[in-house]
Amino acid sequence: MNKKILLSGLAFATCLIVGSGCANTVARPKGQVVGLSEVEYSAAFEAGLAAMREQFAIEGQDEQSGEIIGQPTVYSGEEPSERISTSLRGAKVQLRRRAWLHLSRGPEGVAAEVRVDIERRDTQDYQMYEGILAAEDLRMRTPAERRDTAGPDRREVWTFIRRDRQTEELIIRALREHLEQR
Repeated sequence: MNKKILLSGLAFATCLIVGSGCANTVARPKGQVVGLSEVEYSAAFEAGLAAMREQFAIEGQDEQSGEIIGQPTVYSGEEPSERISTSLRGAKVQLRRRAWLHLSRGPEGVAAEVRVDIERRDTQDYQMYEGILAAEDLRMRTPAERRDTAGPDRREVWTFIRRDRQTEELIIRALREHLEQR
C-alpha cells in the first residue's frame, strides 16, 4: 500500500514537472512606467531612441516590439559590498550600467517603461571560488560553465547591485522633452 502511494506521488510529480515546461528566458524586472497620452507610437519610439542616446550607445532596437537596449557602460566606482575580499582590498570596483526602454501601445495611449541597473563585476571572486566548487559538481556543469566553449564576454560575472533611478529619471525627462519638440 505504501509503495502504491509512493509510486502515484512520484508519477504526479513527474507529470507536474513535464507539464509545466522550462523557460529559457528570465523575465526582466519592472522599471519606471510613464504614460505618454496623445502621442503616436512611432513618434514616441523616435523620441525614446533619442533620449536613450543621450545616456547610452544603442546596442539594439526594435520598433515592432518597442525595445530599445542601451549598450552597457563600464566605469570604476565604490559600492558597498557584502564580500570580505572586496572590503579588505578597499579598492574601487568595476561597475556597469545597463538600460532598457520598452514602449507599448495601450488603450490610454503609449506607455514607456525605463529601467537602469547598476551591476558589479565579480568575475575575479567567482574564479577564486570556482576551483573549490568545480570538483563537487563537475558532472552537472555544461561545457560553457567548464569554459570549454564560452567566449570571453560569457565568462564575465556581473552581480546586480541596485537600480539607478536618477538615470531613469534623466531618460524619462529627455523622452518628454523630445516629444514636446515635435
